[in-house]
Amino acid sequence: MSDLKHISPENKERLVQLVNKTASYVNGGMEPTDALVKAAGEGDYPSDYVLRAAEAYNGAAHLAYFKSAGLLS
Repeated sequence: MSDLKHISPENKERLVQLVNKTASYVNGGMEPTDALVKAAGEGDYPSDYVLRAAEAYNGAAHLAYFKSAGLLS
């Protein structure tokens, strides 16, 4: 586990902004993949940021679905 790297506060904020922008586009009617491509294209994001943003968005979307279906409290 010594190879673990910490994300800086600035990079964490950039990642959160990418996920939030993706969610905003999805809420506006876009498909998640198209929304992520559009959001990532508007900034200078490395490919690993886009991958992490996809993972974060998918996790949040699944939790929201489970909550709306009454599967989580």
